[in-house]
Amino acid sequence: ANGDVQVRNTESDVRATSATGDVAVHCTKGRADVSSASGSITLIGIGGDAEASTASGDVSFTSAIRAAGNYRLKSISGEVEMTVQPNPPGFTATLITYSGEIDTAFPLKLDSGLPGGEKNRRVTGRFGDGQAKVTLDSFSGTVRIAKGAAAAMKQCNN
Repeated sequence: ANGDVQVRNTESDVRATSATGDVAVHCTKGRADVSSASGSITLIGIGGDAEASTASGDVSFTSAIRAAGNYRLKSISGEVEMTVQPNPPGFTATLITYSGEIDTAFPLKLDSGLPGGEKNRRVTGRFGDGQAKVTLDSFSGTVRIAKGAAAAMKQCNN
């Protein structure tokens, strides 16, 4: 219930929850389903789909994404950042923030929304074929998709 949770080098899916504490999952070959009521979440080297949610803290994802992958990262009060390989497979991104910024290193063909405006912003757009699904959501923080160095994507043997 209370305290930090760290999981490293798993061969299967991971489900980790903490009421008050940070949660970190490094190098799992399966799906990561992670939540914290009050703490930051760090996901590195996730081989399967990822879902992460926190009420108070940042969410950070650094991993290569898969063509048919599904990634949902959410924070009520914190930044949400996804760092992926420099040449990812196509993805459809839904980027939502109410009082933060929207930032993407990839050119998106917008389906809806406009990145301008100060509040209540929701942008949906495709990069490439749009197969993977990416949702980044923060009520009061920046949402960002960044390009990571190729070497950073190979921290694990997924």
